Amino acid sequence: MKLAIIDTETTGFGNTDRVVEVGIQQVDRDGRILREFETLINPQRDIGNTHIHGVSAKLVRNAPVFSEVAGHILEVFSDSDFLCAYNMSFDWRMLNNEYSRLGYDLPRAECRCLMQFFSKVDCGAPRKLEDLLAYHGIRTESAHRAIDDVNGTRELLARYLDRFDWRKAGGEPWKPFDFGEQKEPLSRGREESRGGAKGSALSRLMSKLPLHPEDPEMDSYLLLLDDVFSDSVLEDCEAERLFELAKELGMSQSDVGRAHELYLGELLNVAKRDGYISEMEREHLGAVSEALQIPFTERIESMQGLNLYPRDLTGKRVCFTGTFRGTRDGVLLEQPDLIRTAEEAGMTVQKGVTKKLDLLVTADPYTQSSKAKKARDYGIPILAEQVFWNWLGVDVV
Repeated sequence: MKLAIIDTETTGFGNTDRVVEVGIQQVDRDGRILREFETLINPQRDIGNTHIHGVSAKLVRNAPVFSEVAGHILEVFSDSDFLCAYNMSFDWRMLNNEYSRLGYDLPRAECRCLMQFFSKVDCGAPRKLEDLLAYHGIRTESAHRAIDDVNGTRELLARYLDRFDWRKAGGEPWKPFDFGEQKEPLSRGREESRGGAKGSALSRLMSKLPLHPEDPEMDSYLLLLDDVFSDSVLEDCEAERLFELAKELGMSQSDVGRAHELYLGELLNVAKRDGYISEMEREHLGAVSEALQIPFTERIESMQGLNLYPRDLTGKRVCFTGTFRGTRDGVLLEQPDLIRTAEEAGMTVQKGVTKKLDLLVTADPYTQSSKAKKARDYGIPILAEQVFWNWLGVDVV
């Protein structure tokens, strides 16, 4: 039995958008890699979404067009018993659209959505792939580089292959087709991988959003909402893409309304876990609620015990724990930098956690360190490193 794991990067999310990168790994039942394929693709149009995947017009100017690698891709597909992708409905739709433009209809294949599979493995895990991999302790070279996403997905899947359903439902045969001259694939260089945009307050909230095993189709729509709101703005073309996907998933108007309510509700729940909503979080959440036409202000004000951004930190007692990841001007900031900045803001820095402590700052607010456990016992807010920088008004990424 052979299984192919697929990932695509695209100009956007609609049916008129194009594929700009493909990554595929074919593995056996033990998770061993049998073959690998990756290439950039020239979409012969504007790129779009460069801030997400890092593929620019310059990168694809010498890349093959889709018809010039379609045969290579189909060769891997037809030699595999199962085709898998993290968000299968999206990747399969984008690939099917590309093949349809060439006059070839992809057959009904043995396709499996790994987002749905992983949600059954652990329903409390994050929804977005890069956050799911981090949740399981898997590091990738570059998020949203197709082959790196495939490699991370394969590594995670390998841990649960004993739970994968290898029974075949009976797919259609792969029809031969002449795609013309096939060219050598063009891979993205490591130095050309996505540098990554600065993480916004919203993106940090979205990284904690869970999967929904009881309603797997909903996750495909919510995942698109994650991408659409990565810049906190819903553009007209993105709204059209959301409509297209909802229609494709068979969602009714009430289903979409429920998804929007669920999405904003989850963002708010994540935001209040540290006991505060910063002004930046409030601004981004307000933008999402306005775009989705869901009342927002009343929800925050009615959250019992939820404080807003504390404007005066003078005299507050703070303790730092763990290894920090923030950088300023490309330089990694370490614990002494936090201590110095906190003291300059008039705060008192403690080495340990006591009942008189006001805040515990850590790189991971969900850490199970002894200090964090003690802080939870005392009811002391545990603050993520980036939120602490935001409170102090320091530009750190």
